Amino acid sequence: MLYKDFDNSDLSIEYSRTSKGNQPKWKDGQYWFKQDMLGYEALAEVLISGLLAGSNMQDHVQYEPVKIRYNKKTLAGCCSRDFKKPGEELFTLERLHLAFTGELISDHFKRSESARKRIEYTAAFIEEHTGISGAGAILTKWLEADAFFLNEDRHTNNIAFVRNAKSGEWRFCPYYDNGLALLSDINDYPLTERISSIVSAVPAKPFAKHFDKQVDAARSLFGRQLVLSFNEEDVLNELEPLAELYDEKIIDRVASLIRVQTNRYRDLFA
Repeated sequence: MLYKDFDNSDLSIEYSRTSKGNQPKWKDGQYWFKQDMLGYEALAEVLISGLLAGSNMQDHVQYEPVKIRYNKKTLAGCCSRDFKKPGEELFTLERLHLAFTGELISDHFKRSESARKRIEYTAAFIEEHTGISGAGAILTKWLEADAFFLNEDRHTNNIAFVRNAKSGEWRFCPYYDNGLALLSDINDYPLTERISSIVSAVPAKPFAKHFDKQVDAARSLFGRQLVLSFNEEDVLNELEPLAELYDEKIIDRVASLIRVQTNRYRDLFA
């Protein structure tokens, strides 16, 4: 298990902005490190990236577990390689929309209550201003994955693109930032609560407040896109090394949640 001591490091702390606060993170060479803040965010990142390895979500960030010491405390965290290539710049959907229209896309959404219209508009906007083809299919795949893993943090700054400054070429960022998935915030979703009573209360983003509503709207435009390919044994194998960082209650809850979601979203599996 990798160990990083940021108490005795000259690296500056940065923050990953989530809908629930700022998560501590550091850049060390080509790698980003993030420390748990609300519960088991790193477990969510690592497990989801591992389970997606056998899916058709081929472009996704791979996360690895790490122990991080900061503020004289050692907590669980994760690390991932920077997905930007040399000469590339990151543009979030919000930044991109503001640059081309002078308006935040979140403000634009307020004028349309239809998830279908919001998704259709977003896909067309991305294709028009970046030249990325198949943007709608990519968005649909992301929304299907978010629904399965209950990622409540897919706000419009968590959909992003990178642009090569020299060639002007754009590409979608790989699927990333799933720390607030799998009920990882144990303040909002206590370990004592039954999974069945929590799942329906998790809010979706950014096109509607309900995951299924977003998925249905996207599929009505672009069809089903995500294909998952893992079984219960795969889940347990991915969780096994994480037991070194997390309590058994957390490991058991996540395994149970994946079972629930697998039964709920059978149509996502090959």
